[in-house]
Amino acid sequence: MKDSKDLIQQVGQGIAASRKTSATPPGQTDEGRKSASEAHVEAINQVFALFRLNYHNQYYAAYPDAGQVKQIKKLWLDSLADYPVEQILRGARYAIENSEYLPTLHRMLECCQQGLQGLGLPAPHDAYREACQAPSPKSAQRWSHPAVYLAGRDSDWFFLANNPERSSWPVFREHYQQYCTRVMRGETLELPTAPALEQHQAEPLSPGNNWRGCGRCGSRPSCSRSKKARAALTRPGRLTACTQAALSSDTGATPVSRPIGSFDTSRARSMSRRRAEAPL
Repeated sequence: MKDSKDLIQQVGQGIAASRKTSATPPGQTDEGRKSASEAHVEAINQVFALFRLNYHNQYYAAYPDAGQVKQIKKLWLDSLADYPVEQILRGARYAIENSEYLPTLHRMLECCQQGLQGLGLPAPHDAYREACQAPSPKSAQRWSHPAVYLAGRDSDWFFLANNPERSSWPVFREHYQQYCTRVMRGETLELPTAPALEQHQAEPLSPGNNWRGCGRCGSRPSCSRSKKARAALTRPGRLTACTQAALSSDTGATPVSRPIGSFDTSRARSMSRRRAEAPL
């Protein structure tokens, strides 16, 4: 069995020559399938090199054929394309430090997710759903992490709301990976400060405009009931005391005084006329 120095040297040579000797295909070209960048391809090659170094016997027992390794790399590349390159490498180191056995793809996904959760970052697709479902105004919402808001803003909120997932998800994922990378490098992301609302002091109305409107219909002073009531109050000689009281309760205006005795005289004449016309 080779000693550790020979293995380390072999891993270094394998990583340096990975672009020429073990390049993984960049993924499918069909619309809607995940596309992998060269950085992700190189990250997968580094991960398998680390696994070969740390799980030597298990690695060759699990992947004895070079063609099989190529197919497995392709599968891992498609499954881990949602995560930033730095997080994939962190997940591989986490798996090596916490497990004595060669990680499976499922275990690798768990390791990558645990790394994001440790930084307060949601999973990429969970962040995508959060950004698409957040109501407006966006800056006033409670976000699980500022990276989710910033990735949605850079992706354009209108674009996310009016395009299907097969079009909007890759765009959001790319922006989210960039912000996750910045967080992993120690940068602190902050949400933009929401602009404060302007404070306006209410101006009192002039005495001429202090009209409360119609009390019955709740309309503004321009309604026909209010106008008629206001016009009627300016002609007290044609109203009875009851009418003045009713209008004043509706409109809130002060009843206009009228000459005393005019109501009693008209009422007495009416009663005498009715008695004269009544049959015996």
